Amino acid sequence: MSVGGTSSGGLRLLRILPWAIVAVHLLFAIAIYPSLGPTVPTHLDFAGQVTRTRPTSWVEWFGLPMVSVATLVLLQGIGALLPKHPQLFNFPEKERFLRIPRAYHGPVLALMRATLDLTGVIVAVIFVLVHVMLWLAGDGEAPAAMHVVILLLSVGTLPMILVVTSKIDAAVVEAERRWKEDEARG
Repeated sequence: MSVGGTSSGGLRLLRILPWAIVAVHLLFAIAIYPSLGPTVPTHLDFAGQVTRTRPTSWVEWFGLPMVSVATLVLLQGIGALLPKHPQLFNFPEKERFLRIPRAYHGPVLALMRATLDLTGVIVAVIFVLVHVMLWLAGDGEAPAAMHVVILLLSVGTLPMILVVTSKIDAAVVEAERRWKEDEARG
């Protein structure tokens, strides 16, 4: 099966990849925690200089990985609910899509799910980069270049969203066409 040019194996990888990234993130946080100083940075300016710190604690250090886990649970939870509740996914052709009988929803739902999975990968990578950047800043390094990478990755999601949205809209048009052709055949 191919969805928007992605094989079903690719889709499985896309679903597993954010969890692998989060696992690496957690392992990083666990490995680094014993070596942290009395405070951890919680905010940096664009030059990579620490502008706010908090006393080192489990909550402060593991908060970001936990938010990453919660985000993935939310994204994958919505993905699992899509077949019965497709209204949970917002996109321009949503109302048109919801008028199409469920028997024709498959390809559109697969693209929605892949979008959620890709979003999970991007979010997980951004959280890891932010955490590493905070750790490096706490050690006195000014990772200004990491700000640029994180910014480019974040801003780069906009074109991805536009491309994926157009693919989902095209899949809705195709599903509607198949439905109307089947209805005309009787």
